[in-house]
Amino acid sequence: MTKVFFLTDAIPFPPHDGRKVPVANYVWEWARRGVVADVLVAVKQPRAGGVLARANEFWARVRPFGPYFTTEALADADLSRLRAAGPAILFVAPGRLMGLALSARTINPALRIVLLLNDAQWGMNLEALHYGLGLYPGGKAYDLGKGLLLPSTLMREMTAYRDADVVVVQTSREAARLPWLGRRIVVAPNAVAQPAIAWNGQQSHEFAVQVNFTNRREAKLRPFIQNIWPKIRASEPTLGLALFGPGAALPGWAEGVAGVRYAGPVADLDAFLADKRAFLVPLEHGTGISNTVLRGLAMDMPMVITDSSSRGVRSVISPWPENRVRIARNATDFIRQTLAVHHGQSAGHPRQVGSWSENLDAILAGLDRASV
Repeated sequence: MTKVFFLTDAIPFPPHDGRKVPVANYVWEWARRGVVADVLVAVKQPRAGGVLARANEFWARVRPFGPYFTTEALADADLSRLRAAGPAILFVAPGRLMGLALSARTINPALRIVLLLNDAQWGMNLEALHYGLGLYPGGKAYDLGKGLLLPSTLMREMTAYRDADVVVVQTSREAARLPWLGRRIVVAPNAVAQPAIAWNGQQSHEFAVQVNFTNRREAKLRPFIQNIWPKIRASEPTLGLALFGPGAALPGWAEGVAGVRYAGPVADLDAFLADKRAFLVPLEHGTGISNTVLRGLAMDMPMVITDSSSRGVRSVISPWPENRVRIARNATDFIRQTLAVHHGQSAGHPRQVGSWSENLDAILAGLDRASV
């Protein structure tokens, strides 16, 4: 029986963010097929000290060929299991761990690598740029050395994708940004099984919006909360807006906006969404497929999503009637569509969105194509 490994940077049980959801669900899908996958968690290496150590680190970054530079490492016991596995499949997420995956393949050439990309909308360039400049989602880290050595890091990051046997993305639009991968790319949208709770928010006056008030992306929500939502509220003063997501409190600029409350992190997403009137996605662009959007689709919950953020997910939302998933062309249309949802009435019909089993079959078929 084929041995299966997953290489990730955090234990994916339970899945705690969008990136880990595919890892956890693919592990569970293998288990349903009678294969117990071995999850390998890479850990941060302590920063080397001393002049000689820093010089070696510098050389690892700048040399045009050779091993990838990585800040994580695998334990010796993990490396031993990979070495002794023989023919095996190694799933990798996030993409920056490809360096470790390729190192593992040097000790076991029979490993076949499947790279699970959470977002390929911007191709590899943006990720490589962030890595090269030392900029991370928190917006706090900046490493001048990485910035100065961007060309070498950029090339290494860009070629990392080419070294996987199969690269898995969520949408055909993402796949179109990686044309050089040819037959080795597999489109497998995140899937959602039938929710535990049926949507019952037909009579509710509260809408839900997912936010992130822990990093610099919070500013993207400011135009909606400060400008668009007050206009919706002016037309219907009874409406409320429940913001959920990471963070301890609302930022100062969002305090005092009428009808807005901050629910913070949500332990049971199904229960939270079930009694909301609709799910709003007021983003200027979308990257990949939001797992929360998929959750709402599985519950047959009404949604209003911007035109720009819908472009990567239209193949997924297209089977839904227009009055269930409304695509707003601009800010004025977003207001109109939100009010239309509020005044409309429709019963929910929960359904399954995709299948992790189908996704895994597509990946295995991709590995077969790659081996021909």
